[in-house]
Amino acid sequence: MKKRKLNQRRYRQGEEPVPREGKPAELPDETMVEHIREVVSMIEGRRITTAEARALIKQRMEKRETTPP
Repeated sequence: MKKRKLNQRRYRQGEEPVPREGKPAELPDETMVEHIREVVSMIEGRRITTAEARALIKQRMEKRETTPP
């Protein structure tokens, strides 16, 4: 059954929405950190360090945790 119809049916029946399970709060592997570092460096026009890339990842993960879905 399509998700939209299922959600409409649950709403009409008064069921509480099932909370989604959160993803584990772990940093990406080194390959992904390197990719993020290269992309951000290309966008900003300057080279950023791996530590700066990790800091950006942590900031984004914290923002994602505090932002409502």
